[in-house]
Amino acid sequence: MFMAKKPIVYVLSGFGLNCEHETANAVELAGGEGRIVHLARIESGAVKLGDAHGFIVPGGWSFGDNIAAGSVLANKMRHSLREQLDEFRIAKKPIMGICNGFQVLTKLGLVPDLAGKLSGEANLSANTLGRFENRWVYLRVEKSPCKFLTGVKWVYAPVRHGEGQFIPKDEETLGAMKKEGLIALRYVNEKLESGAGYPYNPNGAVDDIAGVCNKEGNVLCFMPHPECNVRHTQHPRWTRGERTEEGSGLQIYSGFVKYAQKFI
Repeated sequence: MFMAKKPIVYVLSGFGLNCEHETANAVELAGGEGRIVHLARIESGAVKLGDAHGFIVPGGWSFGDNIAAGSVLANKMRHSLREQLDEFRIAKKPIMGICNGFQVLTKLGLVPDLAGKLSGEANLSANTLGRFENRWVYLRVEKSPCKFLTGVKWVYAPVRHGEGQFIPKDEETLGAMKKEGLIALRYVNEKLESGAGYPYNPNGAVDDIAGVCNKEGNVLCFMPHPECNVRHTQHPRWTRGERTEEGSGLQIYSGFVKYAQKFI
């Protein structure tokens, strides 16, 4: 994708996050400038979050998933980055959380954020089968306010997690999420049908929820790794003819970068 001026996207690193290089590469392929930035540099003031046009918290195992996946990093960011994150979010710049990033941003309250108070309205819990899942899944893009999923219908990408079961705080919260259209991605089968159960839904997530956005549509979080399917040769069966000219995961990054360009 050619852009006259590339939007700068900060990809967080440090403390066990380990997918920053794949994520930054996906940003670059989508036409953006992916900059890997250690959390300590933002905390110290050496780097200002507001200088970026987009922000991604990638996958990994921050702090070894101690206490619960994403909890320690979420608390650290709550105390050291809260003001900068608030400014970034209120400016409606794009924010994305992937896998461990989903866990972190959910615990920070950035999604689903129905009340607009960054309060805890959901959680990511242990997979229902009680084991780590490493498999490819189909994702159906749902109608939502998300600014960078426009035109995307489905994505094929791997999951690699032990705590990916999305659980809203209560039935009222789930109902409000449905009403507001905040369920952005669902686990589906090859025919893009939901309700297919395991292994299509690899973690037992409520209502097959794989990804969630906020009401403003500038924050998107999900468990699968689309950065691992941005080239056709990354598809697990590409040599058998199951391939596209570009990996389907690149669609999400292309939409993210295109939206980030509005803030240059």
